Amino acid sequence: MALAADKTNAIERVGKDTPYDVAGTTEIFNKGLVCRNATGYLEPAALDADFRVVGISQDYVDNSTGADADLACVVRKGISTWLDNSATGDSGAVAITDIGEACYVFDDEAVRTYAAAGVNVRAGIVDKIDATLGVLVHVDGIDGSTVSAAADFTVGDDLTVTDDATIGGDLGVTGAATLAAACTVGTTLGVTGAATLAAAATVGTTLGVTGAATLASTLDVAGVATFTDAASVATTLDVTGNLTCADLDPTGDINMDAAAEINVAPDGVLVVPYAAVASGGAPTQGECAAAFGAAANGKVGVFADSGGVLYFCCADAALTWHYAAMTAA
Repeated sequence: MALAADKTNAIERVGKDTPYDVAGTTEIFNKGLVCRNATGYLEPAALDADFRVVGISQDYVDNSTGADADLACVVRKGISTWLDNSATGDSGAVAITDIGEACYVFDDEAVRTYAAAGVNVRAGIVDKIDATLGVLVHVDGIDGSTVSAAADFTVGDDLTVTDDATIGGDLGVTGAATLAAACTVGTTLGVTGAATLAAAATVGTTLGVTGAATLASTLDVAGVATFTDAASVATTLDVTGNLTCADLDPTGDINMDAAAEINVAPDGVLVVPYAAVASGGAPTQGECAAAFGAAANGKVGVFADSGGVLYFCCADAALTWHYAAMTAA
């Protein structure tokens, strides 16, 4: 149940203290889990899709008769504290198998496991489980909850998404971006650091990444994609506009519109998948299909034979492979 008095059994690590303005008509108990609400003011943690955990309160603050920002409360993040293990409603009990994983808010003194049907406000990382004390949670103040924004969204530091995210406008990240769940950006996605996509991502118009990019899953860009550093594609990159990069190393497919271009920096490298010619001469239709999959209009592959001849193969609209031979000088 929610706190009715200050907690006395919090175990903490060294963290960072920050004062936050308290929401109007709100009472905050010492050592409780606290969140920013939709308007940015501090409230006790609760099941609210607009809440974002910022840390553990370090004061008792009674603003129950006051307005927004009449009082402030010091909040500490980057610490660990014991919270109750809730298994109420659609939430499940946190288990020993959840150690090292994220847990989610139930109220200001209880956490739960992720439940897809519920409101999931990330509380922190599970450090330890105890049958009596509950769950030792490292409250890092990182927002990994489901994100939904109708307009632009800007992150001034690193961004880690552990649940689905939908941004209606631009998404700007000045640090590194790690997307472990599906992410949809309505217009522009700009990342000034490294970008790592472990799950599918869709960008409505423009993608710009100034750091290294690792795409472990499908990335669908409806407009122009620009990587100013190396880009590695493990599965599929779909681009309807031009693709510009420093280095490009695809082990998966790159699908582009017929009029689009791949532009690689003068000192960059474009790695194209190739296979050995088993027949000893020009590749056959069967070899092309076996090496590069089902033929699709514009699909390109490279074969190499034992004599040092490269065969650049391309499939046409009739799903027939054609090739041009090139011999190294």
